[in-house]
Amino acid sequence: MTRTRKVGLVVSLLLSLLFTVVIVAAANRKYGEATQPVEALKVREVIPAGVEISSRNTEVVKVPKPASEGLAPPQEALGKVAKVPLVRGQLVYREDLDTAPQLAPGCVEVLVPVDLSSSACALPG
Repeated sequence: MTRTRKVGLVVSLLLSLLFTVVIVAAANRKYGEATQPVEALKVREVIPAGVEISSRNTEVVKVPKPASEGLAPPQEALGKVAKVPLVRGQLVYREDLDTAPQLAPGCVEVLVPVDLSSSACALPG
């Protein structure tokens, strides 16, 4: 092998190694940004609709940033009431929250649990 071929081979190996290191570093940086954790609330026990969300019935958990779209931050959710019943292990979303119960004074709300498969035809009234 001639000297120029050896130099060319060494230069190409060094360039390929350099580009590999650059690509891996960029991929790791993007992965780190994508998996950055954010805080969210997870329900500890069943929270009926209209009950205040507090630290007693929820816990703060870490969630990857891409999965946190629509989740209510703990500071925003604590002190509000649930619009819908929340089950154990469920994450609290912004759309599940309300500022106060919407019932008029003297009214009572009754929730009737039904089987999910048969509840598609349940109509109010």
